[in-house]
Amino acid sequence: MQRRRIDSGGIGISVVDWRAAADGPVLLCMHGNTGNARAYDPFVAAFGADFGVVAPDLRGRGESDKPDGPYGAAAHAGDMIAVLNALGVERAAVAGWSLGAKIALYLAAHYPEQIERVILLDPGLVAARPEAAASLGRIGARLGNSYPDLDAARASLQALPMFSGEWDEHAEAFLIGELEAAPDGGLRHRVPPRVIAAERAAPDAPTAQLLPEVSCPTLIVRAPEPLYEDGDQLFTAEEGERAARILPRGRMVDAPGTNHFSIVLGQPTATIAALWAFLVEPVE
Repeated sequence: MQRRRIDSGGIGISVVDWRAAADGPVLLCMHGNTGNARAYDPFVAAFGADFGVVAPDLRGRGESDKPDGPYGAAAHAGDMIAVLNALGVERAAVAGWSLGAKIALYLAAHYPEQIERVILLDPGLVAARPEAAASLGRIGARLGNSYPDLDAARASLQALPMFSGEWDEHAEAFLIGELEAAPDGGLRHRVPPRVIAAERAAPDAPTAQLLPEVSCPTLIVRAPEPLYEDGDQLFTAEEGERAARILPRGRMVDAPGTNHFSIVLGQPTATIAALWAFLVEPVE
């Protein structure tokens, strides 16, 4: 694993680069609104022998710069193109989780010559129902926390419905990616709440408007389990199937046993199986 820093119009984007070689197929992975690049550690273990996994920290997150703006899908997509160009990647498959899924769609719609196929991990396909917004808000509230040490931070995250199964080295890597030293000597989250506010205020079009503009093969992977209570899932199976029909070359599958966070974090075996089946299909 290498950490690279890439300039995108004066914004420094930190990239975790797991490619074993400079050539070969690449899977560009984009995390969610409050996440970081280390969310994709489990995918490296699964795909690393066949795909070079590249995972940036989105601007405002992780080890990337945290400007006041701009934010939104267009700004993030520009950063991702800067990353691909700097790494010499002419064409890539892209996987996006939550906010990352919207960026993946924007990339495929506006930079089709560089995007081979798209994977959308529990994307926001419809306007968030109140139950979903409330549950996501409860988890997002962690960004305002501080901790005396790593053990306290770990216990705090383990109490949230972000992981399923046993805590492992992948979950630990994500935790480390979440945190930085605080002025008082403890630890705090790397993502400033002002970044999340700026992201929400970005003048983005609804995700659904991008669907008919994406011509490459596209897989929607849905997390069917609730975070706190039934009804707080981001979208129903019917809504996902409807979106897949709008995509010119789309389909949808469930990742059984996963919620909006565990679809990526921890040990997402169902997600990895769905991605692998899709990634190895020939592109017609």
